[in-house]
Amino acid sequence: MKICNNSSTPKNFSYFANIQLLRLRYYKNISGKESLLQIISETKVAEHVYNSNAIENSTLTLEETEKILLQIELDRFISERELFEAKNLARVVEYTKKVAKQNELNLGVILLLHKMLISNIHDDIAGRFRTTGEYVKVSNHVAPRPEVIEDLLTEALTDYYTNTSDSFATRIARLHLQFETIHPFMDGNGRIGRVINNYLLIRDGYVPINIKFIDRLSYSTHLRSMDLQIHFRLWKASWQRH
Repeated sequence: MKICNNSSTPKNFSYFANIQLLRLRYYKNISGKESLLQIISETKVAEHVYNSNAIENSTLTLEETEKILLQIELDRFISERELFEAKNLARVVEYTKKVAKQNELNLGVILLLHKMLISNIHDDIAGRFRTTGEYVKVSNHVAPRPEVIEDLLTEALTDYYTNTSDSFATRIARLHLQFETIHPFMDGNGRIGRVINNYLLIRDGYVPINIKFIDRLSYSTHLRSMDLQIHFRLWKASWQRH
């Protein structure tokens, strides 16, 4: 399921070269500052949780998210769902930072991350892919049939690991787009998709990214503008297989 891309353009070469230079500067400057980095990393968890949940229409503010994670009483009523969404995603973020360099991303890891995210919210769908009869709409299209989800995800992961001629950024972006197009879960696809991005970044020695709520329109617009070819391939594969 190889997807064509324009990662070889001069503009993109310059972009990826700058990323590599920043990476080298980062590792050069962090020597002996591990304790400071740990503190900074911990303070960023709430920000990541807030932004990723807000993109999925959570009403929590950044301040409220911080209070929930610090177990400080809030000034207004918050639904049980939003409380667990914040707490669970924080657990997933922390877990990802600890295990990404140890364990290769595979279907089992993705299912575990989803179970951690959705537990106490929708226990009946936590940690499992969509099954027969469970269909979801993604933007303006219906996601692939449940029966082919595992095959499509396996192919997407295989493409990520074997298509090494492309840059790491291109491969992660393509996998993210494939994952969101497949939409393997009944709930939590967006948040798990963004967690997967950071899982792979951390595993390859990069700093995790935080897609901000204020950038949600640009984020969703780029996903929609890029997904036509991938959606067609996945849709065709979904309905041709038995």
